[in-house]
This record gives sequence, structure tokens and C-alpha cells, in this order.
Amino acid sequence: MHHLALGILSRQEHLYGLTHAEAELTVLLAQGENLAAIASARGVKLDTVRTKLRTVFKKTGTHWLGELACLAGMLGNG
Repeated sequence: MHHLALGILSRQEHLYGLTHAEAELTVLLAQGENLAAIASARGVKLDTVRTKLRTVFKKTGTHWLGELACLAGMLGNG
């Protein structure tokens, strides 16, 4: 993961109460990864990643991937 992404992870964990895994999922999605690829790389089921994404949406107040990617981008500039 890119070194700038580490700062985004920390900010997401602090500001939104995301777990490290949830923050990492957010960064990967913002970098253009898809859910199936993330699940495969993590060795988990796609449904597990989808459940985690729903939790991220709830904690961040976002509703779709574009919003989440914008949020991650803004945190990367902070």
C-alpha cells in the first residue's frame, strides 16, 4: 500500500471510528480495487467484504462508492 495511504488509514480510524480493516478497505476501493479482488486477496468471501463495506458506509455517513472515494481523497489531502 502506498505510503500516503497509511496516513489516510489513520485519519479514517480516528475520525470515523473505523477498524484498521475497514479503513484499509476504503483506501483499496478509492484506489480502484473491486470488491471481488479485495475478497480474493484477503482470502475471504465476497459477502464478508460487502458486509464490511455496509459498516463503513454507516460509520462514514456515505451511501455509495463514489462518496467514499471522495472522502478518502479529501482525507489524503489533509
